[in-house]
Amino acid sequence: MATITGYPEPMVTWSINEKVVEESERVKITKTGTEYSLNILESETTQSGLIKVTAQNKAGSDSKVATLKIEPSFTIPQFKSQLSDCVVKEGEPLRFDIALDKPCSSAKITWYLNSEELMNSEKIQISDHGDGSYHLVIAEAETRMNGTITVKASNPVGSCESSGNIIVQHCDKKPEFSKTPQNHETLIDESVKFSAVVVGSPTPKVSWFLNEKKLELSEEIKVKYEEDSGKTSIRIYKPQIEHSGSVRVVAENSAGSAEATATLKVDKKTEVPKFTTNMDDRQVNEGDIVKYTATVEAYPEPTVEWTLNGEPVNKHSNIKVTDDKNGQHTIEIVNITPEQAGELSCQASNVVGLKKQNVQLAVKIVGEAPTFMKNLEDLLVKPKPKITWLRDSKEFKSDDHVKLEETEDGNLKLTIVSTNMEDKARITIRAENYFGSAVITNHQSECSASLGVVKKRPMAKPAFQSDIAPINLTEGDSLQTKLLITGDPTPFVKWYINGQLVVETEDTEIKNIDGVYSLTIHGVSADMTGKIRCVAYNKMGEVSTEGPLKVVAPIPVEFETSLCDATCREGDTLKLKAVLLGEPTPVVSWSVLDNISIHHAYVNGKKLEESQNIKIHAEKGTYTVTIKDITCDYSGKVVCEAVNEYGTASSEAMLLVLPRGEPPDFLEWLSNVRARQGSKVVHKVVFTGDPKPVLTWYINNKEIISNEDISIITDDKTSVLTINNFNPDIHVGEIICKDQIFKP
Repeated sequence: MATITGYPEPMVTWSINEKVVEESERVKITKTGTEYSLNILESETTQSGLIKVTAQNKAGSDSKVATLKIEPSFTIPQFKSQLSDCVVKEGEPLRFDIALDKPCSSAKITWYLNSEELMNSEKIQISDHGDGSYHLVIAEAETRMNGTITVKASNPVGSCESSGNIIVQHCDKKPEFSKTPQNHETLIDESVKFSAVVVGSPTPKVSWFLNEKKLELSEEIKVKYEEDSGKTSIRIYKPQIEHSGSVRVVAENSAGSAEATATLKVDKKTEVPKFTTNMDDRQVNEGDIVKYTATVEAYPEPTVEWTLNGEPVNKHSNIKVTDDKNGQHTIEIVNITPEQAGELSCQASNVVGLKKQNVQLAVKIVGEAPTFMKNLEDLLVKPKPKITWLRDSKEFKSDDHVKLEETEDGNLKLTIVSTNMEDKARITIRAENYFGSAVITNHQSECSASLGVVKKRPMAKPAFQSDIAPINLTEGDSLQTKLLITGDPTPFVKWYINGQLVVETEDTEIKNIDGVYSLTIHGVSADMTGKIRCVAYNKMGEVSTEGPLKVVAPIPVEFETSLCDATCREGDTLKLKAVLLGEPTPVVSWSVLDNISIHHAYVNGKKLEESQNIKIHAEKGTYTVTIKDITCDYSGKVVCEAVNEYGTASSEAMLLVLPRGEPPDFLEWLSNVRARQGSKVVHKVVFTGDPKPVLTWYINNKEIISNEDISIITDDKTSVLTINNFNPDIHVGEIICKDQIFKP
């Protein structure tokens, strides 16, 4: 109602939230003299806001504004019908439907099974149809669910609930694999494990087969089955090539059977090519047949190439190369020529590396040695003959490299100070004077001989062609390490562990086979942990290399620090940590189980694998899993399981992932209030937010605490401040209600 005066008589309009109000069946606008009224029948909360009246005539206009607050009308919720008892067989789905007599958006519906609140998950679906009807679906009934199902509806005014009984009848269930064995590829003597998880009722009998041969527990193969959890596995400690094939697991009970298969591929360890036979330098005659055989060991199969003086041998028509399946590679040179003298190389290579073996070939020219048909006679020659030395028909003189001498008794001498490959030639001596030339057999006027030079094989100090890889052993194991060492002359080798010289004993073997130097120690101990060092030496020099050696005493797996329960919000980053003891280092796996399936570590749960959002890290006994952008379906039990050959340990914790929620907001705000001294004053706000906000009240920026004069009552949606005895000196001013999100 508003009192409006003016001349001429003003025209009056009403508006709510800037929208003009027109007269209708639910809206009445009246005028009595200067009194103007707006009546709204059956008001709604959506009409809350600013109400404005505007008066206008030729002389001008005026308006007034007031706040209109319409509070919702609540009634205690009631169900149209009650829940009924339900009898189902184990494994069948369960469904319960409920509806409110008077649908209300503020009503909160909660379901309970045996007093434990149910949440949405992979196995549980809770639906709100938006029309006041709701339903609950449990995908698979379990006997442990026998008991009472309860649904509760609540709003700020009150609540109601309905209950029914659940009877789950036990029935046999044929075996089913919730986790099947995975395919594996491994190397000879490297342990491999296959695992599976089976469920069924009654408890199934489990058998494993390798290439259709049933596997039994032995020193070579470990067969394991935990009936309580359904986990079953096999471990082949030292697989061989013949183990490659099919791995099959069969589960049987009175209700039926199931099986799952995987493949095992066992391969050889990759190996750098190694020559197991040596080739020697040779000097042969022109026209001889030359044959070399090189035996090479490597995996994968190496490619073998022969070169002569750096060029492929296929350029020579008289050279034939053959290979056989036993790693023997043969080269045969028929009717060898002097031009084929030099360096012959055999190179073997594969994806791991390459090795080369070189030899020197010297080819001696074949001819008939000169013979004298008549013995020489002493002659006095006048004048003295001129002596000429020829190299390949070209005259040469004495210099720093070649010394030419003539003794007093007439002997001629050629000395090469330091022979090299360029000295290979045919040397001729010619003696002549004014009267003619010296003549030898067959009336030849010169004396000749061939000079052959064989390339010298250079000596080299030792060189390591491989390194000592890190060695990790358990007490009692055998240590074996090998190094390929080259050098000329053949190197001598010494081995050291932590600076102490290793000598041969009945438990210690030191060998050298074709340049492969090996050290074997049977029965290592933990005090050997440190450095293993190899020193190789010959007259050309000394070299050494070393690598880490770790020998640990076996320790069964044990959790030094267990997992802790955690609560977080959808979208958060969660980090879980456990500290483990155990030698050898245990194999650790992580899994998250949903709210229902808590009996078996992997049944109906999920094993955590490394992915874009999941990072699994291990460092010095500390194991962590980090989940980014976590979702609600991770809620449930988290299990960290650790296994080594001396034992198994696990740690569990409960993980609760809450919905992302909504920011705090006020649905109903504070309004101005007039009061008399001593009267009762009530301020009320309606709020929303998930998680529930924490509200604080202030008068003139001073926080209000509940006491005898002032009470603050806050429930899920409303907060009411009541001043029981209004005092203008204290309570007049600005009243504020602030909210903030509570962070668990």
